[in-house]
Amino acid sequence: MAVNGDTGEKWKPDYEFAPPKLQNLLDDDGYLHQYESDFRYRYTQFKKTLEAIEAAEGSLLQFSRGYLQFGPQFRPDGSMAWMEYAPGAEGVFLRGEFNEWNRVKTPFKELEHGKWLLEMPPAENGKPVLKHLDRVRLSIVVVNYVIGSLLGSYALQPEGSFTYDHVIWNPEQVYKFKNKAPAVPENLKIYEAHVGIASPEPKVSTYKHFTEKVLPHIADLGYNCIQLMAIMEHAYYGCFGYQVTAFFAASSRYGTPEELKELIDTAHGLKLVVLLDVVHSHAAKNTLDGLNMFDGTDCCYFHAGARGNHNLWDSRLFDYRHWETRRFLLSNITMWMDVFQFDGFRFDGVTSMLYHHHGIGTGFSGNYGEYFGLHVDTDALVYIMLASHLVKKFLKPDAILIAEDVSGMPSLCRSVEEGGLGFDYRLAMAIPDMWIKLLKEKSDDHWDMGAICHVLTNRRYKEKCIAYAESHDQALVGDKTLSFWLMDKEMYFSMSTVTPRNLVLDRGLALHKMIRLISQSLGGEGYLNFIGNEFGHPEWLDFPREGNGFSYYYPADAKETLKHSSSCVIFRRQFNLIEDDLLRYKNLAYFDKDMNLLEDQFKWVSAPPAYVSRKHEMDKVIVFERAGCVFAFNFHPTQSYADYWIPVEREGGFEFKLGLCTDCGRYDGFDRLDMTNVFKVYPKGIDGRCGSLQIYLPSRVAVVFVPADVYVVGDKTLSFWLMDKEMYFSMSTVTPRNLVLDRGLALHKMIRLISQSLGGEGYLNFIGNEFGHPEWLDFPREGNGFSYYYARRQFNLIEDDLLRYKNLAYFDKDMNLLEDQFKWVSAPPAYVSRKHEMDKVIVFERAGCVFAFNFHPTQSYADYWIPVEREGGATPRDRFVFAADRLIRLTVEAALTLLPYKDSEVETPQGFKFEGLTHQPGNCGVSIMRSGTSVFQSNSRDRFVFAADRLIRLTVEAALTLLPYKDSEVETPQGFKFEGLTHQPGNCGVSIMRSGLSLASQKFSHASLKHPQTVSVVESSCSKIPPIKIDAQLSDPLNEMIIELPEYLSKVEADIQLLRSVQDEFGKVQTTCLFPASEVAAIAKPIAARMKFLKPSLQRGMDSYTTLKLSLILSDSSSIGEAMEKGLRECCKSMRIGKILVTTDEETGVASVCYLKLPADISTRNVLLLYPIIKSGDTCVKAIDKLLENDVPQQNVLLLNLFATNEGWLGLRLFCSWVIDASYLG
Repeated sequence: MAVNGDTGEKWKPDYEFAPPKLQNLLDDDGYLHQYESDFRYRYTQFKKTLEAIEAAEGSLLQFSRGYLQFGPQFRPDGSMAWMEYAPGAEGVFLRGEFNEWNRVKTPFKELEHGKWLLEMPPAENGKPVLKHLDRVRLSIVVVNYVIGSLLGSYALQPEGSFTYDHVIWNPEQVYKFKNKAPAVPENLKIYEAHVGIASPEPKVSTYKHFTEKVLPHIADLGYNCIQLMAIMEHAYYGCFGYQVTAFFAASSRYGTPEELKELIDTAHGLKLVVLLDVVHSHAAKNTLDGLNMFDGTDCCYFHAGARGNHNLWDSRLFDYRHWETRRFLLSNITMWMDVFQFDGFRFDGVTSMLYHHHGIGTGFSGNYGEYFGLHVDTDALVYIMLASHLVKKFLKPDAILIAEDVSGMPSLCRSVEEGGLGFDYRLAMAIPDMWIKLLKEKSDDHWDMGAICHVLTNRRYKEKCIAYAESHDQALVGDKTLSFWLMDKEMYFSMSTVTPRNLVLDRGLALHKMIRLISQSLGGEGYLNFIGNEFGHPEWLDFPREGNGFSYYYPADAKETLKHSSSCVIFRRQFNLIEDDLLRYKNLAYFDKDMNLLEDQFKWVSAPPAYVSRKHEMDKVIVFERAGCVFAFNFHPTQSYADYWIPVEREGGFEFKLGLCTDCGRYDGFDRLDMTNVFKVYPKGIDGRCGSLQIYLPSRVAVVFVPADVYVVGDKTLSFWLMDKEMYFSMSTVTPRNLVLDRGLALHKMIRLISQSLGGEGYLNFIGNEFGHPEWLDFPREGNGFSYYYARRQFNLIEDDLLRYKNLAYFDKDMNLLEDQFKWVSAPPAYVSRKHEMDKVIVFERAGCVFAFNFHPTQSYADYWIPVEREGGATPRDRFVFAADRLIRLTVEAALTLLPYKDSEVETPQGFKFEGLTHQPGNCGVSIMRSGTSVFQSNSRDRFVFAADRLIRLTVEAALTLLPYKDSEVETPQGFKFEGLTHQPGNCGVSIMRSGLSLASQKFSHASLKHPQTVSVVESSCSKIPPIKIDAQLSDPLNEMIIELPEYLSKVEADIQLLRSVQDEFGKVQTTCLFPASEVAAIAKPIAARMKFLKPSLQRGMDSYTTLKLSLILSDSSSIGEAMEKGLRECCKSMRIGKILVTTDEETGVASVCYLKLPADISTRNVLLLYPIIKSGDTCVKAIDKLLENDVPQQNVLLLNLFATNEGWLGLRLFCSWVIDASYLG
């Protein structure tokens, strides 16, 4: 900057004009003060250009209506005028079908400034000489050389030709728009679409198909804007519409201009605004049917020489300073808005326009010097300012202008009056690049939460961005869609609902939803999705081109072989995939729809930027707030968090509910969260916020909490939550019943009955819910196109005898009639006498009636005793139920003492302290389970259930001490610290499961079980029930069952006084066990020692037995196996868990492995096998064989079990004598 020599003051250039509101921009970004002169210079050039246009043309709008002067213009009297701009031409002629293609018969007249004019009187019939659909061409004479060229309103590609003809488009019936364009939404959600690929059929799709089939789909998904690609005519289909040859022609591949108008009009009727992907950054090099060399020179509309060529795109670059270039491009904008009623534009390749270097070989670091200086193309900036001024002031004030700019130029999305270029939005192009880079280069556990949040929130203040996880760029051949990066070939082999799930699929489905949700909610002020990606379209896009033999099938060398295989067609979007109920694609579409519906309600896209309160690298958790909603994302690949505290800026007592959860079954999740729960804010400030929520946040799950008093549009009725789509497909009485339907019908009735009889002194039902109305209510509003479709109750459903809705109505009626008789609603509150967690049974009395509810999903109870406050009568024989979960925990903890650990003091988040231990890392637990019918399924007598998960946990903990670990200090997310242990990496737990014949259905000899089955009882000291012996008569040889207290438990110290008192009352009972007596004695010492060590925590657990009357035990191995695996997960949550499923052939009785799921690196891990009951040993042998086949060393295998027959144990030792036994701890 110059300095005045006389005064020493700095001298500033005195530009004629300054942006009227420039100070707003400078105040918002102080770094721009040093570039104030650049903004003044740009604005001065804009104002001078605008004044020159207004002086010469009358107004900018008149200047931009050049499309009404140039090209064929038909007059009411039948005459026609045609003007062209060709300053380098020696002569211009029109030839075509009307003059038998004569080159010189119809000449143009030369005017000043390089313009040429042709005037044709009407034909003898008074109509234009050029008829509708006549083919014509311009002949340009340049220094004794004639070239053919094209510039027109409609273009067609003749058969067998690569060049296009100009076709006269002058129909008698011009399409008349019926619908008013909707107001531009603040919360812009864009559906980026390509008409040609919008059909599953192997052909170029049409405007008609898009109008009839795709537009309703877009509106139903909740998008409010469509961005149409490849509409401007382009000779090369494979260029995706970015090598434009005819700027004023709607592509004829998809249909006629009138059909495009109908498409846009229909979209407006659905309350969808429509944007055009406009390409003004460059033009195709085509000479026979494009602008290049139109008048025989290379500078008609473009820069001459090297400056007019884009080396990477192989295309021509416009000269934005040229008068007629400005008229051409501004007229193009006006034509698309005037004639076709587009609502705005997405400008392609803006970075190439802004800089003389076009972004080639240039990296943008964010240094402000990169955006100002001689390398910036001021002529291009002025054109953009003119275009935005034209649109906003003259054409459509609320039009949408979006810039595709990767440089991040400041003021790009500020108004011209503030010194900006006038765009409304810029594309947040760094976001999809980040996701692809993460998926390509980093494992999930190395994702940087801080870096993710930085990319998603890094945008200029008051300059709006369109966020997107992927667009058409990621769908093109050579790249992959997000879903394809996540799931790869599993999208072809595992997306069927009848195919077993696998880890790759589960990870892909979870992250696909999470990435899209966090991109929409955190990434910008608008959102974009590319056609088909909402349901995870499985293929990339590849248009017919030289590289694939110009084929609509891929690859080219397989064209004939795969000609009729739809899987090879990759230039289309297969919407049929979401219509197939046996595929999972529909679930991703459901999520996309519900995400948009919830956004419609809270409008977080248009809300102020989010406040990110947590970016926890160890937990892999991101928490932020926006638009009154709380978003929580757990990206951890394996870790779920129970009772997890997240920060919220709400006062204590405020209530939230779940508005959206990526883990819902509707979205093919695991339904680990209850969507009906209400979460109260605690006045416990964390992470700089005044309140907090305590939630369960499973691995790879995202949740959105919304205020509890807000009704969520898109929520469901009770019946719809229960039965979902089955309400549409299975409610007919002629349709076979299924498990979803049976569950839904049963729970619908039970929930309503228990709510009425137990819940209050009155009862309310909403209209239609008495018969399970299948849909939610949604009144006409902007978000649903002001439709009445969901604003109704369909009472006709209960009038149809072939539908099941009438049965629910019958129940509701009878329930009310019975209540009228006994009036339990107005009676005193009920007395609840049973709330049995294991049986899932609730029993209560009210108004003299006894209500019993069995909510167990599979278990029915015969001869089941329920309490009543009535005098006694005859009673059937007693039923004994032993919930021995504490006993199993003792066994598991004893087994875990074999794994390395260290003493530590554990402090809970609530501040309680107790002595404990911490295991070292590097261990793995394997749960062996057996599936099939249970031992007692065929027996009509008492059913004995042994759910001793706590004893199992002790056993597992003891086994884990055999795996390597190291001492460590553990810090919880709330900041509490305690000494613990960390297992070393390289371990795995494998669950062995058994399917096929159950124990009760198999035949055994007396030799296989030499001793009666033994069960253990723990009884309250206050109980008066005498010793009991049960002759179970279950099946031979299980013909005797002795209830006893194992002898070794009497050796436990006084901290288990309850157990000793039971022993003292009953006296010593003879022990008969499947284990040899010596082995039982060997187990006793370590168990007793373990109990004493855990006295503080164990005593609290044993207190719960003081309320028990009696216990009973025996179970099929699957339930015990589940308890073993549960104990393992509780002891070491970071342990990898595998599965091995062993089945038995019903005819031969031969066991074989039918399912195997192990970590890829299982051969390098220590493996802890868990199998509860070993009968013959063949199940364990088969599982161990599979481990050996997967190169697991023998010395790395540990086996943990609870019970074994002599035959089973000897057989296992015979075939696998090298196995380390973690079950016998002596």
